[in-house]
Amino acid sequence: MNVGGAVLPVAAGVALIVFAVRLAREPRRLGNAVWLGLALLLTALWLLRAALHLEWLTPVLLRLLAVAAILVALVLPPR
Repeated sequence: MNVGGAVLPVAAGVALIVFAVRLAREPRRLGNAVWLGLALLLTALWLLRAALHLEWLTPVLLRLLAVAAILVALVLPPR
């Protein structure tokens, strides 16, 4: 694994740790959701980067991304 391949999982792990620490201190802060979203985004990018080498994993991840996008659109309240 090269250095570029190690950046995404480390960054996702750091964002997840920051989320956990902030959640333990004050669970009602909106910034906690931002850190969780960042951790999930970095994890998804890491998986998509890995999927470039596995042809069968790419369609599975794209379907999961589509389902997640639909669920987010249905769950978030309109303004």
